[in-house]
Amino acid sequence: NMGLGSTTIANQELDRVLHKDPTNINANYNKALLLLNAKEFSDSIHFNTQVLRSAPNHIWALLNRGIAYAHLNAVDRAKNDFDSVLRLNANSKEAYLNRGNINLTANRFTLALRDFDAAIKIDPTYAPALKARTLALAQSGELEAAINAIKDIENKFITEFESNFLRATVLEKSGDYREASRITEALIKKYPDRNDVKYLQATILNATAETLDAIEILNKIPDNDPIFSQSLLRKGVFFFHLGNYPEEMKNFEKFLFRKKDDVEGLLNLGLTHAKLKDFVIAIRTFNRVLEISPTAHKAYDFKGQVLAEMREYESALHCFENAIGLNPDNLEALFNKAVILFDLNRLENAARTYETIYGIDKNFRGVQGNLCHVYQKLCDWDALTKYQENLSKNLTEKRPVSPPFPILSLFDSIELQTTAADSWLKGEDSLPLLTTFKKTGIRKSGEKVKIGYFSPDLGEHAVAYLMEEVFRHHNKSKFEVHAFSWIKNPDQKTRSLKT
Repeated sequence: NMGLGSTTIANQELDRVLHKDPTNINANYNKALLLLNAKEFSDSIHFNTQVLRSAPNHIWALLNRGIAYAHLNAVDRAKNDFDSVLRLNANSKEAYLNRGNINLTANRFTLALRDFDAAIKIDPTYAPALKARTLALAQSGELEAAINAIKDIENKFITEFESNFLRATVLEKSGDYREASRITEALIKKYPDRNDVKYLQATILNATAETLDAIEILNKIPDNDPIFSQSLLRKGVFFFHLGNYPEEMKNFEKFLFRKKDDVEGLLNLGLTHAKLKDFVIAIRTFNRVLEISPTAHKAYDFKGQVLAEMREYESALHCFENAIGLNPDNLEALFNKAVILFDLNRLENAARTYETIYGIDKNFRGVQGNLCHVYQKLCDWDALTKYQENLSKNLTEKRPVSPPFPILSLFDSIELQTTAADSWLKGEDSLPLLTTFKKTGIRKSGEKVKIGYFSPDLGEHAVAYLMEEVFRHHNKSKFEVHAFSWIKNPDQKTRSLKT
């Protein structure tokens, strides 16, 4: 660990050597290592690549370049480098650890655990792999196994602080926010300068709908802390939860100023532009992601969603196909493809796509309701009956298995219709872009709820007569009601509704 002065001198000396001989392997490698330690990941990648042009089998250059790619969330390129390291040296615990972390981030828990176990087999005292394995167990739902894993390694391979921090992280990942919060609060009292604990506490607060408090905590992390960049990214996500897109964008841009080629940051920035209807900039941002990471299937999915918003449906379908080709289990891309096919009245293709999703995860958000709706449109009553009973059961259990609108024609039950709407909107943040509603911010206590009705039938029509009593009996102290009549020839009934 060199001081600032030593690092500066080392950089100057390496620059002098490279000026004379740009292909010098040792100078390029050491320059890349200095930049990696300084978190200058893009520049570190450049110098490691220079090494590998002269020495393609340089294990440490491959490993360090993979680590830099992983920090920029260019996971496909990172994985390729780690795979190359393991082909050259099957006993590289570092390569197994870092490849396992990539699999863990992608929720490929079985593969992640296999990599962590391989690293631990090479070195049973390798604390980073022991901790990562514990997190993988927690995220895969094996909470008891994760807690037992902590007990096995605490006081042997990790400190008391690390043990408690890991336990809180495991509890947060498993959804036990109360106990996770209790542990983090105790850690903050004992270690008030540990900003990684504050970051975890903010994550827990956001999960319990205390997002403003979470942002306040992240605002206190100083800009010289190693976790500061990640706190900017997290704040951007939190502002998204609040529907505050300008603040969301501001934090993503600050993050990308520090990590200009970070795939996750660029994806989030692109989504923000999409939410703000800046479609051209959004597409340009997703194209930048694909330049950095050509197999980033999420970028194709998000780009497809933006093209669909622009009504460029064939181009959107092409993007969804690319996303699915790169990752056949990308359920969001499959879902969005099915939505477009339905809108284009290609109902048989839409049904087949929804069937594919149902075969992978029958409880994926919206698939059951949309599948039933397609078969209803196709008048395939046998297929409709096959899925409708299961849909009714899941709606009764308040699972978000259908958007609210298909339910209006599938069931007469007001209870099921209401449950479908409630369960759908509760998880709205996790929905694909094509199915989300723009947030209007947080309603202040005592503020009236605004309700808007829009209809072309507010005249001499059954809808007007049915809605008249609804309009009349709204509690005006709690609701502010607006009605928009899209009718060519207003009549006496239209005028009476206005009064």
